[in-house]
Amino acid sequence: MLRVYDNHGHYWRRTVGNFTTIPQYFKENGYHTVSVGKVFHPDLYPIEKIKLPPDHELPANLPPVAWNPWVDIRIRHDASLLNVSFPYGPLPVDFQVDPVQRKEVLHQYPRPSTTPQGNSDQPRLRDIRIMGYSMLSRFYRYTEWIGFNSTDFHRNWTNVYARELYNLSSDPREDNNVADLPEYKEIVSALSLRLQELVEAK
Repeated sequence: MLRVYDNHGHYWRRTVGNFTTIPQYFKENGYHTVSVGKVFHPDLYPIEKIKLPPDHELPANLPPVAWNPWVDIRIRHDASLLNVSFPYGPLPVDFQVDPVQRKEVLHQYPRPSTTPQGNSDQPRLRDIRIMGYSMLSRFYRYTEWIGFNSTDFHRNWTNVYARELYNLSSDPREDNNVADLPEYKEIVSALSLRLQELVEAK
């Protein structure tokens, strides 16, 4: 990290390199930049002669994501990808009425065997025999280690090598696997079904 006082009077580009400046970056990427620095030197440039950018107002019904008061949004590539009609118009009423939302995060971990070996963390596809599917929700992390066929990518949910369940409210560091405790039996069953549903969803 470079601090100005570490620079010992040298021009900063000699220390950090000749990189693009932030204003230059914005200019090169479709933004219109306006300098109003001279406003603070009215004796050099009378303020009434300075052309200030106009005060823009947010058009009615325009989603905020599409609003940029300094650029005509219609000419921007990212805006053309939005489902918004131009000149400015609202998003369609039925836009994402029923969006796909999940309350869980999924992870998968390939393994070549039940015991650690040299390529356990990064096995070749042909060596994968077990796949760990993990689901993180607000209160639990649940993982099933199941049989996996690396040729046809078949998941064998009936061949369970191991299960892990961590109660994040009492064990945020995930140090205590409670999957085999009787009081968590129903939770394990419910999370197992949900995990299979999410992984197999197409």
